[in-house]
Amino acid sequence: SLLIPPLSPIGKGIVNFRYYIAAPLLNNSAYSLIGEINKFIVASQQRILRISTITPSSLLIAIQGNPQEVVTLRVYHKPTNSAEDYTCTISDSTIADLLCVDNPPKHSCNCG
Repeated sequence: SLLIPPLSPIGKGIVNFRYYIAAPLLNNSAYSLIGEINKFIVASQQRILRISTITPSSLLIAIQGNPQEVVTLRVYHKPTNSAEDYTCTISDSTIADLLCVDNPPKHSCNCG
């Protein structure tokens, strides 16, 4: 079992802690979804409808929300060892798709 020592305040109710996010590469894809960086729960089933790899060099993320809602997702790109933020606006149908494609030496993610 994993035992974590209790957190102790460092002053006036402030607790020092570290927060980790596990973001696996899917099906040997070049990409990994880290999630919504401004949320404590970065990838919920209510927001992320599905994640799929069309090819090993692509990632498709279906995002759900309110019409015209703006959602920012962070995506990790393994070949460049970098993480970038992409902003999508949810359509009137309450869905947006973020498509990431690795085409060396460039890669890109676009909402549609």
